[in-house]
Amino acid sequence: MKNIYNKLCHIGNQRLRRGFTLTEMLTVVLIVGILVSIAIPQYRRTIRRSRINEAIAMLDVLAKTSERLMISKGYKTLTALNAAKEFSFKRVDMLDTNTLPCSVSSTEVNCEDFTYTYGADTNGFYLQAKQKATDALLKLYPDRWSTHDDYITCSCETATKGCDSDLCALYGYPYK
Repeated sequence: MKNIYNKLCHIGNQRLRRGFTLTEMLTVVLIVGILVSIAIPQYRRTIRRSRINEAIAMLDVLAKTSERLMISKGYKTLTALNAAKEFSFKRVDMLDTNTLPCSVSSTEVNCEDFTYTYGADTNGFYLQAKQKATDALLKLYPDRWSTHDDYITCSCETATKGCDSDLCALYGYPYK
């Protein structure tokens, strides 16, 4: 019996290997760790960008449908429509609450990652997307599309949730 065992476990003078050495295992763990440390931040950055692109697309849809509302009410600008208290998200034609995965009121659209509101400041009427995770604010000024480069601005409501100028730079919009 011992003879059979020796024949199975030895080939010539070398013993058969029955697994991986500790050095091989540590090398694999090290390589996997390096790959994960590179991949996770890139994945998070990609997720952030996709969410901000989703917000920009929603702002664009809101702006275009708001313009249709403006035209149907006979106003020349959205600022004038808002000043006349005629604007409401409930009146915007694309916001079908049966198909939109967001709750819609007359003053805001509340989605999973962003809350969309509207208002006016010194630059005119704006549509705003506020990211819930970071308090980053994206403002889109539809009346300024054709005349100004900064028709979309990025700012932070508070700096406590990780919103800063680097976050706005990641999105590619000017920090105000």
